[in-house]
Amino acid sequence: MPIDAGVAEQIVDFLVQLDGDDTKQFEVVFDLVSQRERSARGLAETLQNGGFAADATRGASGWRCVVTIANTSDPAIIDRNCRRVSLLVDEFDCDYSGFRVLTRDAHSDESDVIYDTQREVGFEEDDAIANELLTILQACPSFARICKFERAMEDFRNGRFDEAYDGLWKLCDEDPAEQMCCLPVLGTCRLQQQRYVEAAELFERALALLNSDATDVTVRLETLVNLGVSYRKLGQADRALECLQQAVHVDFFCGSAHFQLACFHSLQGDIDRSLSHLREAVLGDFNYIERARVDHELAAVRACPEFNAIVRHA
Repeated sequence: MPIDAGVAEQIVDFLVQLDGDDTKQFEVVFDLVSQRERSARGLAETLQNGGFAADATRGASGWRCVVTIANTSDPAIIDRNCRRVSLLVDEFDCDYSGFRVLTRDAHSDESDVIYDTQREVGFEEDDAIANELLTILQACPSFARICKFERAMEDFRNGRFDEAYDGLWKLCDEDPAEQMCCLPVLGTCRLQQQRYVEAAELFERALALLNSDATDVTVRLETLVNLGVSYRKLGQADRALECLQQAVHVDFFCGSAHFQLACFHSLQGDIDRSLSHLREAVLGDFNYIERARVDHELAAVRACPEFNAIVRHA
């Protein structure tokens, strides 16, 4: 997602209006993420050479590059720096994922995070200020899209699939570029609702986009597996097998693909192949043991002595 250069200016301009204390300084920090260490470190080095404070570290969601846009409340400087960073980000495989605003005491150099889009930290002591700030942020197109996506994902995580589906479609209508993020989730909503025809169509559309983006390997794998499941539920065995085998070809250690292949071959009566794929799934993730013990699609292999040997790790 690109950096909206106006976001930081509006935040800091708003904060200056709230507090005219000259002892307070404001610092705006952007978070950038990449799946590649080289991209994150390369961007950090480029930013440092450009005079910015930047660092690259490994995080849960990939490589994270943190850059201090400004430690001043001058909107003109912040806007200029945002634009400079935005141009530099375009040259690297990094996405803008959020920002923080800190207030720093000029005398003690102590700082407090007063807003953080990553951790949803806000003005806990003043709800009125927090709500007014959020209203300003939501007027910024990029931040508004983040909010809408997160609300839809919250619905998805809580099993409100119709609400998640509607929210994600609205987001795609507003900005077609969001389809790469939204289509796999839209397909999963329909898969969970056992609407397999719609799920397969959505996963096929998602795959067409993901195949052109080599950095989204994890999402591509999940989409291939879910597409395979959708086709299997529709009785299209050849197409289902093709998708699942393609996922294993992309990443042999993809546990979800091996588990679904185990289910596929179990239903086809090929017990040896089913056990072979189940073994690979369990070796990669012991969580598949419990699923294997209860999944009705693996009933045929549970009667085999080899099955007990595979799940003995539990």
